[in-house]
Amino acid sequence: MKQRIEELDALRGFAALAVVFFHYTLENKQAGFHFNIGCMGVDMFFVISGFVIFMTIQKSKNWKAFLVSRFSRLYPAYWTCVSITALFLYGAVQADLSSMRNPHLTEHLPAAYVVNLTMFQHYFKVPDVDGSYWTLIVELVFYIFVLLVLAFRQINKLETFGMVCLVPVSLYAINPLAGHWLFREFQMLVPLVNYFPLFFGGIILYKMKFEKRTALRTGVFILTFTVQCLIFQHCYRNRFYLGTTEYVVVLFGIYALFFLFLYDRLAFIVHPVTTWLGKISYTLYLLHQVIGVYIIIPAMTDIFHWNFWPSAILAIGAVCLLAHWVNRFVEQPAMRYIREKSKPFIQ
Repeated sequence: MKQRIEELDALRGFAALAVVFFHYTLENKQAGFHFNIGCMGVDMFFVISGFVIFMTIQKSKNWKAFLVSRFSRLYPAYWTCVSITALFLYGAVQADLSSMRNPHLTEHLPAAYVVNLTMFQHYFKVPDVDGSYWTLIVELVFYIFVLLVLAFRQINKLETFGMVCLVPVSLYAINPLAGHWLFREFQMLVPLVNYFPLFFGGIILYKMKFEKRTALRTGVFILTFTVQCLIFQHCYRNRFYLGTTEYVVVLFGIYALFFLFLYDRLAFIVHPVTTWLGKISYTLYLLHQVIGVYIIIPAMTDIFHWNFWPSAILAIGAVCLLAHWVNRFVEQPAMRYIREKSKPFIQ
């Protein structure tokens, strides 16, 4: 199996850019439009995460190897990006370059920064240093779920577990249940529940791609799309930016792309630029919002009186270069170093 799948790298690149355009045009009248469907780049990320987890499992000897793999992939780059973002935030506040939307965060930035380093700030009820970080706890809970399955040697039953879990998740579409305080508490405790169909869809996609395509798996993959659409109004964080029909149509398009990938019909999106964007997508996602929305764009438009789009293009170029630097000089070397040094631990 290839170390990287270029089609998925390209899809990651498109997803990252979609999220960037979503945040840069969000509530900004100078943009001329709001790219609201860009927030669904996160949906694509979640499906890809489910898929990639099984690639990781195939290379992991045991749960310890999986733990090292995920830690080395997530934390060094995250620590670097959250530190850079906190420094930019501090500098922006001191220079009064932008109007911060979260005064509680900026007033308690040092403490928030320390808690954010854990990546578990959701459970400490501490604001994210960057608003985009809300997805990280969803990913982490999914990884913990898979880690437990590996630790108890139940990986062969993961497909069955997923299908069983789809049933209670689909029940969240029932209004009385969705409005109950116990449901809201459960959503806070296990944020994965809001997006579980997408992750499980990625798992099924992997099974169909590299193991066996069956009518049952195809039906389950379509079912994950259906369930995610059903729970949209009660579970989806960005539901206030999208209509139900809009969400269903765009998610259908995302699933259609994955069907093309399944049947090896997605090579046309592979290009050095799209695969490069895919490789830096994680660091780009972590860096883009605060630096672009709160600092570069306001500085260019308010101080230098540039129009919005030249300012936004400058911001995109700057965060892409910064993301590339972190990927090349921190993310990749740290990942190799940690995995090499951890070999005795995972034996």
